[in-house]
Amino acid sequence: MQGNNVRRWVGVAVLFHVVLWWYMPNNGYTTDLNCWDWWRDTIYQYGFAHCYQYATIEYPPVYIYLLGLWRWMVFDFSQPLYEQRYLYKYIPWCFSLAGAVWLPFYLQQKRINPANSLLLLACVGLWYNFFAWGQIDVIHTLFITLAICCAADKKPTSSALFFLLALNTKVQTVVFIPPFLMLWAVNTNGKAGTWVKALLMVAALQLLLLLPFLISKATLKVYLAYATSVDRYDYVSFFAFNLWHWFFANPYTESDTMLWRLLSLKQWGLLLLLANMAVLLVAFGVFLFTKARLAQTNRQYLARVFLLFALVGIAFFYFPTQMHERYLHPAVAFLGMYAIFGQQYGLFILIGLAYLLNMEAVLHFTPLPYWHYLPSLVSGMVLCGYVYGVVLFYRIAFSPAPLPVNLLPQTERL
Repeated sequence: MQGNNVRRWVGVAVLFHVVLWWYMPNNGYTTDLNCWDWWRDTIYQYGFAHCYQYATIEYPPVYIYLLGLWRWMVFDFSQPLYEQRYLYKYIPWCFSLAGAVWLPFYLQQKRINPANSLLLLACVGLWYNFFAWGQIDVIHTLFITLAICCAADKKPTSSALFFLLALNTKVQTVVFIPPFLMLWAVNTNGKAGTWVKALLMVAALQLLLLLPFLISKATLKVYLAYATSVDRYDYVSFFAFNLWHWFFANPYTESDTMLWRLLSLKQWGLLLLLANMAVLLVAFGVFLFTKARLAQTNRQYLARVFLLFALVGIAFFYFPTQMHERYLHPAVAFLGMYAIFGQQYGLFILIGLAYLLNMEAVLHFTPLPYWHYLPSLVSGMVLCGYVYGVVLFYRIAFSPAPLPVNLLPQTERL
């Protein structure tokens, strides 16, 4: 019966993605699609191992592998390739489908009704990102989610491998390194052998990902894809409705090199991010070392871990300069996981709506006028959600009471 219940909700998720596939629009955010075209053509003209040498590729290797693979599997070379650019959207679609199929099984393992997995599909922003926009944030978000689940289940090697894949997909994954190090440190209990095994596996995977570029002597170009992602666009905000919309009417036209009180706006943004990271990590450290020795099936523990990672993602979106609207994507997904495990939905709804409005204000996929997406309104929604989440996490971390076990019975059904 349990297997039938899981398969039922997996079937719903698959059907949902089939509908997305069928109605996938053949347009998107033109600038991004132009980049995919350029990188794809460079792979074809110069070969995969040399693509970083002949194009200004801004992404780490994982998506470049996917582009090269997709080019040979999907595109019809008898037709104009420009007219098939919407096919790029099916790359993140595949990862969204994979996550939607995996989650019901994982929830059943944690004694949670698999039907709750549909909550993430109900968040329009999570699939709008690839369906309307054509972006790939679902890929590294899925890898980070798997890394969190593996770490919480005391599988540090698997967690590190998934996190490495995320790092090799999107550069902004780097912001999650500190909480992952803390999570791994607690779950390995300081065992040197576990760390050595994980490091060897990570090194082997990284070497495998870089091997074509090592052979072609293009590893420096791959490194530059990471290094030059900072300061490529020195705007106060690159269409992210965050803190800076309270100070500038059009922060995407202002340079973050502007000085205020002896520091540039970029430096102020980094200081604010570091200060907020310190606040979050102090609470996370207290939480881990006082409440982490719980059964792996304790859904409240997993809920709090996902809440912390979501708050880190929001801080990264909200305080630094040069932020894109899409950088809120992982935080929304993590809040969805928090809602599933913690049965608290307010933050997920609030931040998910803010994320959707921010993206739509940039893309204009629907005919609604711009005044529906006031930057100050979206920024205020994110700020209120962030402050509430921080206060909530501190209350949990410093509460003398242990976390409730709060398990759903395995026989629960809708």
